[in-house]
Amino acid sequence: MEPLRALLLVAFAGVAAAEPPPDLRCYFGSTHAHCWYETGGDDGGFRLEVPRERSRREPSGDAARRAFRRKNAHLYAGGTAADAFRYARETGRLDFLALTIHDHMALPEEYEALRAAAAEANRRYRGAFCALHGQEWSKISAGNHVNVLGADELCDVDAGRYDLLFGTWLPRRTETTVVTLNHPFRATGKLDAALLEKEYGLDDYGGDPAALARAANPHVHLIEVINGPAFGRLETRRRWRGRPDGLFRQLNRGLRVAPCAGNDNHYQNWGTSSPARTGVWATGLAPREVLEALRERRVFATEDQDLSLWLAVEGTPMGSAHVTRARRVRATLTLANGDEPEARYQVRWIVDPDGVGGEEAAVVRETEGAAGTTAAEIDLPAVPTYLLVHVVQRGDEDSAWSAPVWIRHPGE
Repeated sequence: MEPLRALLLVAFAGVAAAEPPPDLRCYFGSTHAHCWYETGGDDGGFRLEVPRERSRREPSGDAARRAFRRKNAHLYAGGTAADAFRYARETGRLDFLALTIHDHMALPEEYEALRAAAAEANRRYRGAFCALHGQEWSKISAGNHVNVLGADELCDVDAGRYDLLFGTWLPRRTETTVVTLNHPFRATGKLDAALLEKEYGLDDYGGDPAALARAANPHVHLIEVINGPAFGRLETRRRWRGRPDGLFRQLNRGLRVAPCAGNDNHYQNWGTSSPARTGVWATGLAPREVLEALRERRVFATEDQDLSLWLAVEGTPMGSAHVTRARRVRATLTLANGDEPEARYQVRWIVDPDGVGGEEAAVVRETEGAAGTTAAEIDLPAVPTYLLVHVVQRGDEDSAWSAPVWIRHPGE
């Protein structure tokens, strides 16, 4: 195959269809966090001042863990769902937070309490903050975790049965749900390498990525490129670097997923453990508006809590599918950073060179500039592909990743 080529055309104003629609606003938050549930407990909401050795004495086994938490509620004091939403809004300065109870350790009444706390927080902060309820399903050893946001009830599918999750439970949902693939395995680690064969249910579909993609794509929306620091105990806004290899692996398997960031808090530092954020372009902060924007994949993951981006291909926004007869398309990227307006950025334009199942996506051009709007003309391969950008801020090296735009030609 001839090498892909990209001709960069730089402009900082007046690029047609480049900027987000005027009815959308960028909001920053986290799609993954934990807290304490008074009726039995979940693995989160530890007090920051509790010594690590005390907070790690929990026994194994769900029943024993619940009993431990009931007897040691002082370790979690002030870490309820209501406290988490309040802290995230007033101290963490998040626009939205999803609390995601581990469903294999949860009781139905705990999930109902979480839903009630989210509803109350949304009444309290109407228009200024969005509280989302969710659950973290499955186990790492059974193919990894996924978050299901917005469901009315706990998932009753056995851990690891992704075929039933995608084939039965999620299709039955009538409410709006968002599914996130959590903390992808590292292909280089011995443990993770052994788990890749069952990652997100691949083993349930005979190891066939195409079969997994057909089942998952109607229901799955996001994947974490930034996760953690889950057990970070300080309120230090610790810089936490992203790891996009899982994103590119799932895209190469054919999954339609976009990058997100989940702090995965297990201590009482919701929004303060790290500046990493999920950015979402939504019409407002009502739960239905945020969930719909997440479902539409109008998202990006960023290590900088103020860095926003918007990517479009010939006016088609990130997270969407674009059909064109052209072999070269015009892509536009708009960057903004409220607290560092003079910052400069390296932009890596990334394209899948040979479609699903071939080589993973590659950088076709690297450019540099300030905040504003940049346009590039990108040559396309002769197969369905996608385009996304990886942005790196000069100086502190903070990164951000956009959702892809999936591109195909008629008949492909």
